[in-house]
Amino acid sequence: MGRRENPVAASEPALRRLACWLREQRDRAKLTYRQLADRTNFHPTTLQRAAGGRSLPSWEVTEAIARECGADLRTARRKWTQANYWAHVPRTSGGQCRRAPRRLNPEHVDSFADLRRAMHEMRRKAD
Repeated sequence: MGRRENPVAASEPALRRLACWLREQRDRAKLTYRQLADRTNFHPTTLQRAAGGRSLPSWEVTEAIARECGADLRTARRKWTQANYWAHVPRTSGGQCRRAPRRLNPEHVDSFADLRRAMHEMRRKAD
């Protein structure tokens, strides 16, 4: 029996959701990180860091965990894309978002600049 995992360390909610989801999938599959590493060819430490929430794991690591645990890859991609999007929002030195992404209602777009900005944000969010 391995030791108990530390709490998820993510300060960003989207990254926290991804890390918790990765842990849930591993727990549901009843796999240790070492067993998962043998199946995915990633080092156990890499897999632990992915589920730790301190930094955004690569899509390849996220996909490997989801695939080997029998999780839905579309859900994995959606959660990773959201975490990736929020990881790239500019921040101040205090860690606060410098600007929150705007969610533009299509009815409120009344210029080409608004349309361009809305499409740019949608594209970034969708990765």
